[in-house]
Amino acid sequence: MIGVWTDDGGLERELVRGVYRRAGVTIDDLPAGVFLEWRDGAYIAVNYNPSPALLDVPAGAEILHGRQPLPPAGVLAWREAGR
Repeated sequence: MIGVWTDDGGLERELVRGVYRRAGVTIDDLPAGVFLEWRDGAYIAVNYNPSPALLDVPAGAEILHGRQPLPPAGVLAWREAGR
């Protein structure tokens, strides 16, 4: 648990990124307002931003739902090749 709360979330982001970096965990940089989850072998991105977002979907990935760029309030789901 992180016991801080800033207006822009910058401090919280850097604290968590530091912990992940020290643990050797790769962090994806997503556009503001875009959330990415992995579930049952698929990546699922949701865009809560009022602007379209272009995501870094790996080459050869199978798009299961949605399109690029990810529109506002849109959902994009994909599975990486070989998974």
